[in-house]
Parts: sequence; structure tokens; C-alpha cells
Amino acid sequence: MKSFVLSFCFLFSFFVTAQELEWPDTIPSTGANHTILFTLAQPITLNDTPIDDGALIGAFYLDDDGTSVCGGLGNYNSSSNFIIAAVGDDSSTEIKDGFDLNDFFDFYIQINGMDYSLLADYNLEGPFTDAYVSDGVSKITSLTIVEVSEDLEGCTDPLY
Repeated sequence: MKSFVLSFCFLFSFFVTAQELEWPDTIPSTGANHTILFTLAQPITLNDTPIDDGALIGAFYLDDDGTSVCGGLGNYNSSSNFIIAAVGDDSSTEIKDGFDLNDFFDFYIQINGMDYSLLADYNLEGPFTDAYVSDGVSKITSLTIVEVSEDLEGCTDPLY
């Protein structure tokens, strides 16, 4: 039984290990973009503590190799609205270098060098959408950090 639990822990670690994300200094222009407006009613918290303003928030897409690539970024501001411009794929290049039509946004936030996945709530009234459209607009009303650190008996318990 103990070897089964250890095998499970080993395999499970591949699924809960955070993906190493690259945060570029600038996002290259591809000639198409989508505006993401953040109108957060509540501050983003980590372990029930509000995070500091200035944390990087990125909108990520999957490239042709299945790697998460940052297609738009901005700095978190708890006291006012802010935007991210998400770039569309440049159709004149062979590689995927931006969002395609109807790609969903994968949001991450970087806090003290650690990357956390974000769950977004969208306002879908009027012109707003929850997926990429060239010259489109999304309105996000809430962001929640998805925490994946769960203790598994036998995996994190040194006494097991």
C-alpha cells in the first residue's frame, strides 16, 4: 500500500507542479489586439491577505507546441480600473505568436517571483466577451487566485 501511495504521489506531482512561465518585458505588436478591462469589486487576496499593487498580471495563450506564452500583461491596481492589451496572432508569420479567434485567456499573477493561476469572472453584457476577438473587449469583475497546494498523506507528511 505504501508503494502505491508513493507511486501516486510521484505521478500526481506532475499534475500539480506549476508551469514555469516567462514574463516578457514587452509584448511584441502583431497588428491585432483585444482590450481586457479589469473593474474589480474586491481586492485579490492570497491566503486571505490582499496582495500589493504592482504585481504582474498576464493573459497567456498556448503556442503551437502547447507552451503557455504571455500575450498581454499589466500591473495590478487595487484602487482603480486597469487594462491589458492582448495581442492577436500575426497571420503573416508561420508560428503562433498571439491569440487566435475565440481563444480563451489563461490569467496568471506573479507575486514575489511565484506564479499563480487566476480564475476570472466576466461581465458578458453588451459588447463584452470572454474570448479573444480582434478589436474586441472583455470586462473582468473578479479575479481569484487558484491555490493548488494540498497536503497529501504520504507525500508531504515526513512521518508517513
